[in-house]
Amino acid sequence: MQRGMHTRTSPSGLLLLASLLFGHAGCGAASGGGAARVPQGELDQYFVGTQVIRLPDGTEREGGSVVAHRTLRPEERAIVEEVVVRDAAGALEAHAVRLEVNEDDRHFVLRPSEGDTSSNTFSGEGELTGDPWSWTAWHVQTRLPDGTVVVTDDVLSATDLASESRVLGADGTPSVVIRQVLTRVTRERYEAERAALSAESPSTPAP
Repeated sequence: MQRGMHTRTSPSGLLLLASLLFGHAGCGAASGGGAARVPQGELDQYFVGTQVIRLPDGTEREGGSVVAHRTLRPEERAIVEEVVVRDAAGALEAHAVRLEVNEDDRHFVLRPSEGDTSSNTFSGEGELTGDPWSWTAWHVQTRLPDGTVVVTDDVLSATDLASESRVLGADGTPSVVIRQVLTRVTRERYEAERAALSAESPSTPAP
């Protein structure tokens, strides 16, 4: 997380945290045994895109712009992901998550990364689909401090990452649905987009 970056811990921010981070973790993970084989150039992956939020009444609204950087660490059997969101109101969200793969290399748990200085805590776990280091889909369930549960399904292709997160209240009542489409980009494009998001200021309403 960049120094001086403002983060919010409002309910809206928690939903963004869940949908953005937990849905994405898992595109690569270390195999349970033997040396990991990682495709050339795939240790770092970069994404940019947008999200749409569907309210309980079926109304949809823009959810803002997203940039994400995922680092695969086979020697640690872990993935570290950093996500920055500029929401539709202009507020900035920044979070980091760490995914840890257990002995069954299709199952994982996730926690806040050391790089996430948010005061919020969370826990989650999920199941991967596809070959090790070439996962094509995953299912994640995450629980937030207030009891909110986020259930996310993702599909990764050579060009993009599509995600849908269903948010359930502590009593199991369905809340919002958050859909994302993120495009895979170069490091240079990612860095430019992230710098632009961090530099933007919330728009001022006309008098």
